Amino acid sequence: MSIWKLFRLLTIINACLTQDSPRGTEACAGTGKCKMGKNMQAYKPLPQTPYTYCSFVALLYNTRTPDVLCLGAIITRRWILDNCLESPGRRYERARVGVMHQSFTAEYNIIRGIQHENYELVSFRIPRYNTTYMWAATNALILHLVHKNIVLAPEYVQPIPIHPTYDVPDTAFAIYLHNNVIICKEVYIIDRGCCNYHFNPYFRRGYAFCLEENQYCVFPISVTSEECCQSQALMVYNNKLIGVMAWSTGCSPELGIDPWVFSHLRFFMPWIKSKTF
Repeated sequence: MSIWKLFRLLTIINACLTQDSPRGTEACAGTGKCKMGKNMQAYKPLPQTPYTYCSFVALLYNTRTPDVLCLGAIITRRWILDNCLESPGRRYERARVGVMHQSFTAEYNIIRGIQHENYELVSFRIPRYNTTYMWAATNALILHLVHKNIVLAPEYVQPIPIHPTYDVPDTAFAIYLHNNVIICKEVYIIDRGCCNYHFNPYFRRGYAFCLEENQYCVFPISVTSEECCQSQALMVYNNKLIGVMAWSTGCSPELGIDPWVFSHLRFFMPWIKSKTF
């Protein structure tokens, strides 16, 4: 780990342990002294864990750039939940399922994408850094509809249920892409107040971007610079989906390893049900 990245990590830890007032002119809820519930010495890097329950994973892509993949979760036989943000120059056209076993791999046409109506991007404003493609996001969820029912296969292609409670565990499994390979890693989930304090300086003076109760974040000691997610991430607890990555800095050279921020799916169930059932 470089000296700069080590300094960034120590800054986060110090903020979570000693901070007693938010930076900036507006305070976020929960930016008082962090209550981790554990001694910080307990936060040690967790190893990658073999994780075979990836039958719900779908890889979305555009046929013109098939190597640019985005991760989604099959939640019904027609619907995939993700944060694969589209733009005029990039539309996700295909979804590949059964990716953990070649014999069960299949592809489906994507015929519709529904972005959350309150999806909002908030650009970073950090002095001396180029943050053109760096932002936070709220209500960062998208649903993609495939053209026909996905053919299911036990253990290889299955929808995943969404976790039914509002509780957030201490650790969970993050599933993400690295060099187009699906990686699974157990990660620590921390008090959002620590993240509010940490991210506050990233935004323009006088504007407090706040993680609310429908978002949570992952402690960066769980992640190395080599493992930073390539394109979105999913989070699973007790074989149920609890989160979809809302945003991260992508482990930028300027900022080092920042917390990953996830949408807490239980809060979005009314929206998901209204669109898919």
